[in-house]
Amino acid sequence: MLGYKVETDYQIFRFVDDIFIFYNDSNVSIEAINNYKEELSKVNLKLNSEKESKDIDISQIFDSAVNEVKDALNIF
Repeated sequence: MLGYKVETDYQIFRFVDDIFIFYNDSNVSIEAINNYKEELSKVNLKLNSEKESKDIDISQIFDSAVNEVKDALNIF
């Protein structure tokens, strides 16, 4: 992403099959999403725009992920 610095202007994480983009400026997210779409199209894949959400409370994401791991470990 031209002109933007990772860990300063944005950070991207992948958790299982979800991608999380944290950013300081909405233009960064637009460019990142467009870059992902372009690269995925090269291998005949695409983002599911119905699953896209903005300005969410990230504590819910990490709390649910931690609970899923705890539940999986309790099975064993």
